[in-house]
Amino acid sequence: MNNCSAKNDTAKLSLADIVKNVALAFSKINNNNETVPFTDAITDNYDDMLNNVRSALKAVNKVENVSEFIQTNAQLNDVLSKFDVKDVLSFITNNAHVIDNSNVLKTNDALNNNSSRCLNDTQSIVPGVEKSKDWALRMIDANGKPPSGLLNFILTWEGDYEECLRITAETFKGKYCLGSFWITGVPNPVTKADGVSIKIGLCIPDTCTKEEELVLLSAVAPRLTNNRIYAYDLTCQEPGRKLDTRAIALISVCVVFVVVMSIATIFDIITRQIFKRNKTSKYTVNSSTNESQETDAIKGETYSKNADTPVVRSTREQSNKEEEKSTIEHGILGQLLLSFSVYTNGSKILSTHQSAGTLTAINGIRFISMTWIILGHTFVFGFMQGSVENIATIFPTYIKRLSFMAVMNAPVAVDTFFALSGLLLTYLTLKQMKKSKGKINWFLFYFHRFWRLTPPYMLIMGIYIAVFPYIGNGPFWPKDGFEKNYCKNTWWWNLLYINNFKPVSEECFSWTWYLANDMQFYIISPIIIVPLYFSKIAGTIVISIFLLATSITSGIVSKHFELGVSTFG
Repeated sequence: MNNCSAKNDTAKLSLADIVKNVALAFSKINNNNETVPFTDAITDNYDDMLNNVRSALKAVNKVENVSEFIQTNAQLNDVLSKFDVKDVLSFITNNAHVIDNSNVLKTNDALNNNSSRCLNDTQSIVPGVEKSKDWALRMIDANGKPPSGLLNFILTWEGDYEECLRITAETFKGKYCLGSFWITGVPNPVTKADGVSIKIGLCIPDTCTKEEELVLLSAVAPRLTNNRIYAYDLTCQEPGRKLDTRAIALISVCVVFVVVMSIATIFDIITRQIFKRNKTSKYTVNSSTNESQETDAIKGETYSKNADTPVVRSTREQSNKEEEKSTIEHGILGQLLLSFSVYTNGSKILSTHQSAGTLTAINGIRFISMTWIILGHTFVFGFMQGSVENIATIFPTYIKRLSFMAVMNAPVAVDTFFALSGLLLTYLTLKQMKKSKGKINWFLFYFHRFWRLTPPYMLIMGIYIAVFPYIGNGPFWPKDGFEKNYCKNTWWWNLLYINNFKPVSEECFSWTWYLANDMQFYIISPIIIVPLYFSKIAGTIVISIFLLATSITSGIVSKHFELGVSTFG
């Protein structure tokens, strides 16, 4: 850092100075038609400042942990204060590649025309800034720049997505891309890797393709930083793109379902609900005696004011008979249509009525477990997706909190759903076997489970894969969805409930590993349930064998792969 201290008299380089030097570089390129070394096209002041930055990075490399990294704040600020960091980095990110790579794309004949447009439009930005053109200034302004908290490892600089898309120049429009860069030699306090990944929002001309821009960035970034920074990925957004065939097909299926549900609901209200309301009344009149009959609202019985003259035994019985009669009149097609009724299905779903023999305590356990799982996933995906900017400093703070143990150990909350599923399956199957004296239709036992889960499962998965990419936009929105290659080669693993055997990187609709796991447990459940029904001793032995086997297996796997107690860390 002594080098840095020796240069306290270095002048601050403004955006105007940068533009002047870039214009000079462009002039050399156009006149000589050759690539000009970056340092030849700029002033000595900038060379001094670049050396200061490199010295600062060397100091950062010596830091071993986050706390020490933060302690260098004063020293680094002393270096960075000598020039306008945002303007310099803005220039390097968006314009410097043109200087060193003016001939990179021209060597490719197949892309010559498009590449020339890309190069020309990119070169026009700096002269536009020099002339204070609004679109050019916005191209610079929309790019990501180092925010406050840089020393706390805030490594995602998204820029201004909306501003970039609103830019319209003479020959192009703004196009937003998120570039991923790897900085070597900086120890990552989270992953312990010898380097960190940084994401920077880039506003580029829409005449440039992702491949062209990545070629330029890949060629210039290492040279400008003494092989310290490498561009390895670029994700460009395409707002307003047209729906593809798979999205149109899935939306069409959804529209058909909505139409059928609407027709079924109208049909239900007209034929069943209005019919039931018209037939149910508080008072009925006996035509022979003209006596008013009152309905017991509690018991559902109708009786005469003259107790010796019963008229109707039960209005509930009447209603049931009428409903049964109306059901028969509907026929099979009518009943099939009514199964799509929002009115009837909604009332069943929202009903709080519990039938006799229901294990009501399970509802409370479900709620607690579900809340716990949501809490854990909120933190996990926040850390993994980069939603938390200062993860390097906030994570060490969190893990020291006693309350954070609930998040650290949230994965075991999923086990409660396995326990509940096994409990209900055993309870209901044993109950059914008791009624049928140990006889069960095993084909229906498996088919009913598959048929009940698979259609909605496949429909939701299809909608997620095909339609999800179009329902949002933004700098971090995955324009092709989260699934690799739209699950073209892996969807059938989900259909067969074996997707949990795929590597995580290849798994489709990844969180449905639970459905596959649960189905597999369901398939082998008779091995436990049948012995348990005929003999408590035999059932207990089988259960004990399974429990012992899974415990030993978990121990061996954990030992072999050196797995920790928690999935964090």
